[in-house]
Amino acid sequence: MIQALSGLEKRGFVAGTIPSGYSTLRVTLKGACWILLMQPLLKLSERAEQLEECLEAVEALKCLIEANGETQSKAVPILYIAIEKLENAVGGEKDLINYLGRSRVYISDLKQSLQHHRHAVSQAQIKLSYQQCLARAAEIIEGYVVKREQEKAKVGS
Repeated sequence: MIQALSGLEKRGFVAGTIPSGYSTLRVTLKGACWILLMQPLLKLSERAEQLEECLEAVEALKCLIEANGETQSKAVPILYIAIEKLENAVGGEKDLINYLGRSRVYISDLKQSLQHHRHAVSQAQIKLSYQQCLARAAEIIEGYVVKREQEKAKVGS
């Protein structure tokens, strides 16, 4: 516990002292913002865990939560992997687009912004900011979970 609290202190989420096992820590503004940001993702993760055979959504959410705690350079490949997990589960990018009922650019803009260095120079554009990429990835994953919940409800009725 002390080690975990010490780690939170080093990352700036809490401030105070941890003398010989007794903690007088308080949540910092950064920590409060983190809690506000993570609360909806954790609730979505709980919903995904309730779905049978939906491990890909749980894994994608773990990636998204991890990416939110990383620097941009470390988070970008994690976000890309999160989307790939969903694509692999449904059969590819086109199938994910169809599954979610979204336009092709909705997902391709995200992927291109995350991996712009992998595209031809004429196509290498960052179409979304980093914050927009985080939000778009969250929307895609949430849309996926909602679709799985709807499918489960149809089977159950």
